[in-house]
Amino acid sequence: MPDPTYKVLIVDDDPLIRRLISTILSLKGHQCEEANDGMEALEKFTKNPFDAVITDIRMPGMNGIELTRELLKLQPALPIIVMTGYHGISINEEAILKRASDFINKPFSLMDLLTRFNKVMLTHRKL
Repeated sequence: MPDPTYKVLIVDDDPLIRRLISTILSLKGHQCEEANDGMEALEKFTKNPFDAVITDIRMPGMNGIELTRELLKLQPALPIIVMTGYHGISINEEAILKRASDFINKPFSLMDLLTRFNKVMLTHRKL
């Protein structure tokens, strides 16, 4: 039986990172869309929901923490993987991020990203 495929929203203000993640997941059969920041991501999500979101924390405008909070209001069980290269997080931000499905520190290997994504989606399917 083939592995399930998912519709994934990738959010990062760095187009190279977005494209890299999108390409890797697309090669595994997933349908990917990209957003430059949290506002664009939220707009895309409300028009057409996704099965999972991979987002950076530090972005202009609506950051990944605010995006995570808003997405979980819309879909409380949404699998969200948060990427960060930043380590100065406040208590309030940490509380929001605890509701994310997983975290990955930048820089990351593509194998680590795929492993974490597959693990998060398998856990989500079991629920």
